[in-house]
Amino acid sequence: MEKVIPAKSLVAVQFVEKEKSSLYLELRKKGVTVCFDTKTPCISLSGSRAEVPKAVATFEKILSSLYLKSVPVNTPGAKEFFAEREDSCVFEAKQKFSCLIRLEEEQQQQMDEKVVNKEKRKLRYKKVLPDGVVVAVYKADLNIFVAILLQTDVVVNSVGTDLNFGTGPLCKALLAKAGPELEAEFDKAIDRNNVLPDEGSVLCTTGCALACKYVLHAIVPLWDGLQGQTLKILEGIINSCLKKTEELGLNSIAFPAIGTGGFGFPKTLVSELMFDMVFKFSSNHTRKTLKEVHFILSPRDLDNIQVILLGNKAAYVTYCSSYSLTIYFSYIIGSITLQVISGDITKEDTEVIVNITNSTFNTTTGVFKAIMDAAGSEVEEEYALSLSQNGMVITQGGKLSCKKIMHLISSNNVKSQVSLVLEKCEQRKYKSVSFPAIGTGQAGQCPAKVADEMLDAIVEFATKASVQHLKKIKIVIFQANMLRDFYESMKKREGSNSSITELPAQWEDMRDERVKLVNLKPSSREYVEVQNRFKKTCPNFVIEKIERIQNPFLWQTYQIKKKSLCKKNKYQSNEKLLFHGTAASSLSTINYNGFNRGFAGKNAAVIGNGTYFAVDASYSAQSTYSRPDMNGRRYMYLARVLAGQYCTGSKGLITPPPKDPADPTDLYDSVVDDVDSPRMFVIFNDIQAYPEYLITFRK
Repeated sequence: MEKVIPAKSLVAVQFVEKEKSSLYLELRKKGVTVCFDTKTPCISLSGSRAEVPKAVATFEKILSSLYLKSVPVNTPGAKEFFAEREDSCVFEAKQKFSCLIRLEEEQQQQMDEKVVNKEKRKLRYKKVLPDGVVVAVYKADLNIFVAILLQTDVVVNSVGTDLNFGTGPLCKALLAKAGPELEAEFDKAIDRNNVLPDEGSVLCTTGCALACKYVLHAIVPLWDGLQGQTLKILEGIINSCLKKTEELGLNSIAFPAIGTGGFGFPKTLVSELMFDMVFKFSSNHTRKTLKEVHFILSPRDLDNIQVILLGNKAAYVTYCSSYSLTIYFSYIIGSITLQVISGDITKEDTEVIVNITNSTFNTTTGVFKAIMDAAGSEVEEEYALSLSQNGMVITQGGKLSCKKIMHLISSNNVKSQVSLVLEKCEQRKYKSVSFPAIGTGQAGQCPAKVADEMLDAIVEFATKASVQHLKKIKIVIFQANMLRDFYESMKKREGSNSSITELPAQWEDMRDERVKLVNLKPSSREYVEVQNRFKKTCPNFVIEKIERIQNPFLWQTYQIKKKSLCKKNKYQSNEKLLFHGTAASSLSTINYNGFNRGFAGKNAAVIGNGTYFAVDASYSAQSTYSRPDMNGRRYMYLARVLAGQYCTGSKGLITPPPKDPADPTDLYDSVVDDVDSPRMFVIFNDIQAYPEYLITFRK
């Protein structure tokens, strides 16, 4: 678990760091990591649920016992006098009075006065990316937002295309704190350009009376409902601000939720976009100075934020109303779904939960205690009366949502322990099981080693032909930083084992369903991207809903074909997003079994007897293909299609023709109506397409 303790002043943080070093070194031995942040200022703790609360109480007691006082010295020459003798003054104060002094300028004193009220705003998320960039999310109202801005080098401000300064609430608040000089500098920046700045331009001024060094003023357009380029313009603004911070040689920048006020941009769309752009920038640029990116969001917006953690989009973080954190990635291995998540194992609803204890079964800390406390006294009593068999005790689930708890004696051989549990689940016909990250707590085993051993056991078990009952395996990791160890361990196997397929990160938990249709929110990035493709050629149709099709079996077979095609075609781009119109009567068949070339000829089959896909939605929207139902609704899929290498098709084809008549085994992958400018693709292998999104629309 992670905790952040706010401090009243950076001097307090410095004092604790210097004078209490023995404390945090001792905590480190117990697996608790302590970080001292003098910029925020705060003390961050991360570690086990058993140790972190005790450490928090200790630090809070120390901080509350400190006496802080700022002494202004206005005598002429005093600043230079003390600056020259700073080291000796600090040393003498420490020796004589056991206190820490720090010489600070007036600006810093103002910042510390703001930080005294820090409890009014809350750090809701903080993540250090693999390349060192810190991303932080704060919940705050506008007045507190201005105080937070004082702690970053660069602040982003929004200005309308009319260039009227100080009209929006954020701009007003900044102007009130910075003084009239800020608007004067803004006007000068416009004059320097010689021409009026366009929407998407970013003008730079100093921070004036603000403690930040610079303010970047973004010229933001009004939201166009995705009828134009406003989303692209906003992407450009965020990217320009990040680049400008680097060019200025500065370390930190603060973004509000740009465009979500009077400009009308959807809040969830902007939240996702900001995180996406920062992570892309972080992974695609060689940074020189930028280390921290702060997002300040209204308390009303936090329910809808989705944060993509890894640059490859392998993991998602979701804030919900209680601010709980869930990060996960999923794989299909044979007939089993594996999920690796960050969270609390006592909240899992699998049939079996695995618990780890010591050889005497009397562990009083860590995951074991958490599970036993949550399960209740009945489980403790049953556990006390049970005999161990092969290092395992099986009890009822008690107050937990599971049916059984399998209690294991901790061992260095993690692989054998996981194998034992999986075999036991299969014997007893259990369908699902949740593991903790075995051995990474008090046992102190290396997370990367544990990840390798656990996944070795799972992959070996899942690829057995004899597995019939167990369908879902979860690994629940309490410390989210270990997720990367498990993800990297899984990626090593994916390339060499065709039975392992990663599921898309945005998919929701299938909950033992074979197929799941997820109704997308109109403000989500997925919805917007699909809508854009559709509206490009179908502007006059009304979309009623867009659903994501989650079919793990179809996805797995499609990915196997994709790997094969990539290898065959020397890893060129083989995949396209294409449209397929159909009747309501075909929806269930396609959702469950995919596209079927056996229906070729039902509509015109002029370039081959396969499954047809269109480049433009307008073609598939014709009533010949998207036949209206009795309520006037029409249906169209946006599908992933492995077009690969293609040639011109012809009537009567049942397979693509060979590339070389002398070698009839080397076929093209698909056929088209026009090789130079294809509008239609035809495939002859059902697993060569995946029905990713279903669009329901009407005139």
